[in-house]
Amino acid sequence: MTIFSRNDSYIGLDIGTSSMKLVELKKEGKDALRLVTYASASAVNSLMEGQGEEAVARTATIVREMARKSSASATNVVVALPSLSVFSTVVSLPEMNEKDMEQAINYAAKNYVPSPLEEVVLGWTPIIDKKKVTVTVKEEKGKANEKKQSEGDPKKEDNKEDDKGDVNRLKERKNMDIFLTAAPKDLVNRYSTVVDRIGLKLVAMEIESFPLSRSLLKDNPDPVLMVDIGDLATGFSVVENGYLRINQSIDMGGRNITESIVTKLGISYEMAEMRKQETGLLSVGQDDSLKMAMSPILRDIIDKGSNLRYLFERKRKKKISKVVLIGGGANLKGLSEFWGEIFGVPAEVGNPWKGIRIPAVLNDRLRILGPSFAVAVGLALREFEQSE
Repeated sequence: MTIFSRNDSYIGLDIGTSSMKLVELKKEGKDALRLVTYASASAVNSLMEGQGEEAVARTATIVREMARKSSASATNVVVALPSLSVFSTVVSLPEMNEKDMEQAINYAAKNYVPSPLEEVVLGWTPIIDKKKVTVTVKEEKGKANEKKQSEGDPKKEDNKEDDKGDVNRLKERKNMDIFLTAAPKDLVNRYSTVVDRIGLKLVAMEIESFPLSRSLLKDNPDPVLMVDIGDLATGFSVVENGYLRINQSIDMGGRNITESIVTKLGISYEMAEMRKQETGLLSVGQDDSLKMAMSPILRDIIDKGSNLRYLFERKRKKKISKVVLIGGGANLKGLSEFWGEIFGVPAEVGNPWKGIRIPAVLNDRLRILGPSFAVAVGLALREFEQSE
């Protein structure tokens, strides 16, 4: 759902499984965006657990306090729904007009969505090949310009060229992929009630893959493996052309890495956590003991990512172009190099702040926080991109 607004600032609100993030962005001048403020809070997402009014009240209190302490001033907010709570898939349907497409989607959903349709909120959007459409549009414009120069720009001839372009596009792609989502109605109601309770205006809800793609991939249409390394779990998502193609989560994360250090080196949990953060996978002189203590867990995580990569590449006949690491565990020193070496594909730590003006004094701080704020930044960016 999108509400028309002339505001020049928006809040992105990410209510994650174990923490909440808030980002406010403001438009400056014609193209520039500036970070107004940000905030975070550690809190278990009780909205996902179906605790009703108690969960809504607790969440609203936390978000209200985040907004107050950060001095957030925007009234329009975009919220993320957790991918693990929303069913999503890609279906292929013949090209048709919007009215017929809506009927076809509702019919097809009965065969895909695991819940009764009356219990979910359906969402769908066509998946457009950005590279293909760009080339086609340029070619058609070129042909139209040639026609204008040679025949005096008669409107009738321009229409013929447009018709030919439409026919060519239909011939190129008789079927189109549709990204279909189904969110539980009660979950959607709880999220929207939280926003209403704190006096903000809900502009839109998105599943996490959309804002992640918006803030980290910058319209990159190639398949990318997003790896969200949390404290207790790691999520894997293959995003192609901005759309989630396949995802999976495992119960293994940063805490398992720390516990492996405790076991292998015989030190306290606090000391293991400190050494993990300070040194990571980097060698200290000739001492590789810390790296060796972490490697078995990291290799298990990478193996799970490799399995998902294999499933995707076999089905889509396309190669993963790169790996983007996000979440609190993404800042482990040396991890991107370690991952890339084993995985065989370049890996990088996600940076959602690219192209956004931020105070110089916050550069180092936000670089560290970046992987954890990627969803919130992508949410705040949504309406600015919609208006372009």
